[in-house]
Parts: sequence; structure tokens; C-alpha cells
Amino acid sequence: MLSAIATQASVAYNNIKLIENIKEAKTFNDNVMQSIVTGVFTTNLMGEINHINRAAIAIINLDKENVLGNHYEYVFESNEFITQLITKCELESVTISESQILLECNGKSTTVNISVSPLMNDANEPIGSVVAMEDLSNLDKLKSTFKKYVSKQIVDQLLENDEMLNLGGQEQEATILFSDIRGFTSMSETMAPNEVVETLNDYFNLMIEIIFKYNGTLDKIIGDALMVIYGAPNSTEQDTENSVLTAIEMQEKLIQFNQDRIINLKQPIKIGIGINRGKVISGNIGSKQQMNFTVIGDSVNLASRLCSVAAADEIIVSDAVWKKVKHLKSFKSKKLTPVKVKGKVKPIEIKEIQYNRPEFQYELAYEKIEQFLLLNLPQQYTYHTIEHIRDVVIQSERIAKKEKIEKSVIQDIKLAAWLHDVGYIWEPQRHEARGAEYATAILNEMKFPKSKISLITGMIMATKIPQSPKNHYEQIICDADLDYLGRADYDTNSNNLLQEIELVKKLTPKEWLQIQEKFLNAHIYFTTTSQKLRNQNKNKVLNKIQQQLKNN
Repeated sequence: MLSAIATQASVAYNNIKLIENIKEAKTFNDNVMQSIVTGVFTTNLMGEINHINRAAIAIINLDKENVLGNHYEYVFESNEFITQLITKCELESVTISESQILLECNGKSTTVNISVSPLMNDANEPIGSVVAMEDLSNLDKLKSTFKKYVSKQIVDQLLENDEMLNLGGQEQEATILFSDIRGFTSMSETMAPNEVVETLNDYFNLMIEIIFKYNGTLDKIIGDALMVIYGAPNSTEQDTENSVLTAIEMQEKLIQFNQDRIINLKQPIKIGIGINRGKVISGNIGSKQQMNFTVIGDSVNLASRLCSVAAADEIIVSDAVWKKVKHLKSFKSKKLTPVKVKGKVKPIEIKEIQYNRPEFQYELAYEKIEQFLLLNLPQQYTYHTIEHIRDVVIQSERIAKKEKIEKSVIQDIKLAAWLHDVGYIWEPQRHEARGAEYATAILNEMKFPKSKISLITGMIMATKIPQSPKNHYEQIICDADLDYLGRADYDTNSNNLLQEIELVKKLTPKEWLQIQEKFLNAHIYFTTTSQKLRNQNKNKVLNKIQQQLKNN
């Protein structure tokens, strides 16, 4: 009896140990599965998901409870391509792999590499499927971040060829571009540190976008200077052409960039550019811990020297560069006196690349002036607001067209309309004169013809009450400024003006009526267009006010 009990106890103990071992093995397998960074889940023969790890849950974007026990077609109902892969694996018992698949799951988009394999038992019989999903989001994020520091071409080559990570170099032909901001040191001394950083960031954002557009490799940023390589690590027949196109677009875009800066009372940025072509040593230079892909050699030094020779707004190229692009009709050059540069015995033959300086961008100027006004007009004003200025712009264009003014002059009339109340930002009591001073300063900086500056400032000054236009254009802006006197929205504008006046001095209702009567009696429209369209209604407004005064 005791022997039988002992035997049974022994069997029971062994079974318990076996169960514990099975549990331990299952826990171990679960821990391994959960630690795998690749998303993995398995299905049974019914197509139900019976196991899933944390990485897969994150990709699928569902709680574990909502995944386990559900058919894969339910879980991936919005991803027909995934369900087709699993179904094909089940039917054909083959492993299927696909790359760069966009997975849309419960409001989350993830790019994955996916592999589906048959799940077999010890008898080599299918018991389901195992699905592995590699999340590429982090890789894409890494590439995107890396490309902010290194050009796209180098990133792509590093990912395709890890031998590029080795120290070393090779001799090859390349074109090198240097650009440098003229007078930036003295400019930055008058700026706050955060303004210096903001200015450089805005400038570099614009320039580097152009560099990458023409497949340039940004080698380095040296203070306010840029060094760009064309032809390394990849070389094409268009390398030198692309360098010149880059330089031209940099100068052209900078003109528009400066238009914005000038309107916002910031100093414009001027750059000089030098380009050379020749033999260089290209490769990774540095240490095993940190290295830079760069080019070195006499050709690089000469490009830097040419940049130093270039004046503001100039593009100076070596004879080697010009010989490579002179057959292209889109490029024109001017021969300059050979220059003596450090490290060279003989003077270097150079040319200045000619480019079309873009004309003044009126529409861009209107937009930037409007933004400047929105940011800086005193908020307490109820009449001299951005809405009033916009109305004057609209009315001045309308009247000018009716008066058959040339299109080129209408642009200047609109510019004057945008600027006619800008003086309220600084000196409300003499806002016309202050606005004319601002217009003179910014338009001079933008190389506006003196005659046009005089025309625009004359229009601004003509709006001073009592209005005193001296020519047809000034008559147009004067009529536009007070167009509302003969419109249905007179009362709205009048009340806005009263509120603004009462910021300084309170008026009785009678005093305000008397001011309006006096002003309307004295006012005249100057253009035929406004006389025909507005006089009748203006007289009705005047009669109404006079009647109110009688009733008082």
C-alpha cells in the first residue's frame, strides 16, 4: 500500500515538475517574443490571431484584448493587401515577403516590411501562419534627420554603400562653390543674439533649398559662409552647369528675400559667390569617432579666394568653370581683370556671371506691407485700421481703371495706398510725412527709380487733410481715401472715426454732427469717376446730418 502511494506521489510530483517546466518554457518564449523589436503575431488554422508581441500591437494600434481571438481579416479590414498575403500563405504554404508597404490601422499610418510564413508542428503539418512586420518609421525619421545635417546624396550613398564610412579618399574632378555674406560681422554687432540666429536660419533655409534643388552637396557652414560641392560623391556632366545655376538662383531669390527684410526695417543681406573647377581629393577625413565627407586641394582653395574677390551681388568664376559652361546660351559673362590670389604666382583669369536681377515684385510687396501693418498698427485705433487701408487699396485700383490709368502706374498707386497710413505706427500727428519717410527709405534700398519714389511719396502726402492733390494720380488716391463719404456704409465708418477721436477727446453728439457737416461741406471729389458715383449719396448724407442738427 505504502509502495503504491509512494509511486503515485512520485508520478504526481513529476507531473507537477513537468507543468512547471512547461510554464517556465512558455514564460521564456513569451519574454523572448515581447523583447523582439520586430512586430510578430501568429494565427491558427481558423485564421484567428492567437499570439502577438508588443511591437506588433504598436504597429496595429489596437489593444491586445481587441486583437487576440479575432480573425486577421477583422483586424486588418482596411488593409486588403495584408489579408491577401496571409490568405496566399495559408493556401500555398509558402513564405511571402513584401517591402515598403503602407499599413493603415485605426487612424495610424506605418510603413513596414512584411513577411508571412507557414507555422508548422513537429510533424511538419501547417497549424497556422506567423507574420513579421518591420516598422520603417524610425529609419525614415533617422534618414530625414540625417539629411538636415548632410546632403541627400551622401545619406543615400551611405545607406547603399557602408564602405563610404571608412576613412580615406580619392582624386577626382569637382566643382566647388563658396558664398559669403558681405559685411555680416558689422551688421551682427547691431543685432541682438537671437536676431542674428534668426536671420542666419532664414537665410540658410532659403539658400540650402536651392543648393539641394541643383544636386549640390552642402559640405559645411562656416559662420555665415557656405561651401558646396558638385561632382562628389556623385559626378554628372551637369555638375558645373548646376553650380552656376545655383549661384544665379541664390542671388535672384535673395533680392526677393531682402524685399521682405527691407519692408520690415531690417538690413538687407548681400552675398558674394566664387566658383572653381578642378582636381580635388574627396573622401572621409577625420577620426574613427568623427569624420566629415569633404574635398580638399588647391582647387578648393582657389574657389574660396574667388569668393573673397566677389563683391556684393557678384558671381565670380574661374576660367575652368567658364570653359565648361560657355556653350550654354543661357549663361552670359563679363571678362574681368585677372586677379592675383594667395598661393598663385600668375594672376588668375576670372569672369563675372551676368544674371537678370528680378524686377520689383509688387504683389509680394503688397503682401509683405500688409503683414507689417497687421503686426505694427496700434490696436486701439478703430478707423485707421488694416480694413480701412485695404479699402483704400481696392478703391484706388477701381478708380484708376475707370480713369484709364496705365497698368504700370496703377501698381504704384496701389503701393502708395498700402503705405498712406503706415506713419500711424510711429507718429500719428504727422503720419503722412512719417509714411513718406518710410516709403523713401525702403524704396531707395530696393533701388527704386527716384522719379517713382517721388510719385509715391507725393500721393501719400496728398491725403493730408485738407487734401491737396497736384496731379491726376494724387487725385485718385485722395478720392479712394474718402470714398466712403458717398457710400451706404458712411455711418459705420463715421462711428469708427468718432471712437478713435474720443481716445483723445470726448465729443457731444451735437459737436460730432457739426464736425461732420463742416467736413462734408468743404470736401470735394476730384476725379470724374468719384463725382459721378459718390456725389449724390454724399449730398444725401450731408442733408441727413443737417436735418439732425435742426432737430437738436
